[in-house]
Amino acid sequence: MRCTSSSFFLWATLVSLCSVLGQPVDTVAHNATLHRRENIQLRMFYSVFSEQYDDVNFKIFPICDENRVIERRWFKDDFVNEMKVQGSGRYNKNEWFAISKIPTSNLPEGCYVKTDGPKTTKGAPLKPFASIVSQRYATGTKIYIPELEGKAIDNGQIHNGCVEVADEVSNIDEIAFYVFGPGRRSYFQDWMTINPRVEVNCEVKQYQLKTD
Repeated sequence: MRCTSSSFFLWATLVSLCSVLGQPVDTVAHNATLHRRENIQLRMFYSVFSEQYDDVNFKIFPICDENRVIERRWFKDDFVNEMKVQGSGRYNKNEWFAISKIPTSNLPEGCYVKTDGPKTTKGAPLKPFASIVSQRYATGTKIYIPELEGKAIDNGQIHNGCVEVADEVSNIDEIAFYVFGPGRRSYFQDWMTINPRVEVNCEVKQYQLKTD
């Protein structure tokens, strides 16, 4: 591969750079893209657990099957409110739900589907400390976040900085990082400025959760 460019001045600059680095233009440009500093915001999200609320007030929680409401149940008020924000939750320690429709004028609480564990809106599994959602990357992309590496989490485990995109979410410009429960936000800052990069060989670990 040769050092080439349609612009003479750009060509001259890159040829000079190539001569120093011993790399072709395309390689230099590719590396610059991979290692540029992104300065993206990382925020935490988690599953909501009904046992953490002592509500005496309840509201309707609509349960859907595809595009229709099939059941309406009375759930704790704070649980329902937080579900609209986080999107995943467990009621009475045994029933998992994920948001399937965002709140509208017709469905002010949104609508939810039953799941077999923490899932995204599209039904993808959420892995504690290993899953992210964002519109920036395709589902399944492995990302290295240096700001996460070395952080202590459950059971004395140390995060290696590797995460995987569980789902593409069109309205999330930042990266949302799944930490399972709200108490685990203390391992990290609620909002962090990060510089992620795609790493196809990143080892995404399965972290073991402590017993709550």
